[in-house]
Amino acid sequence: MNLIVEKAQTPTPLTILKIQGDLDGSSYQSLIKKAQELYDSGVRRLLLDVSEMPFMSSAGLVGLHTVVTVMHGQQPPDMEGGWSVIHEITHNMDTQVTFDPNCKLLQPQPRVQKTLDITGFSSIIEVFTDRETAVASF
Repeated sequence: MNLIVEKAQTPTPLTILKIQGDLDGSSYQSLIKKAQELYDSGVRRLLLDVSEMPFMSSAGLVGLHTVVTVMHGQQPPDMEGGWSVIHEITHNMDTQVTFDPNCKLLQPQPRVQKTLDITGFSSIIEVFTDRETAVASF
């Protein structure tokens, strides 16, 4: 998996993080680490461009949820927690009633969109099909 960081030309700061390749057990921690680095450097609004991410496993879902958590200014869950991390995600999806305004997704491929829909993640992270609309939504 490759991660490419881009600063968008907008009135207020916006960072776009493009994910190239699968988001799975071998790569999700790299995504979390990059999101934490971005947050620590002052990034507060993040658009995840997943247009070149053909597959996302359950570990990828944990990674995605953790990125949303980080961008919300909260401590990420302890990844050593195993199933407790999944339970925390499920609890957050049950209690979160609006999209997080700080982290959004751009152009998921059909297989990834299906995973987002089946798992309920499309209810906690706003998804856009075109870049211009996504950028303007911040």
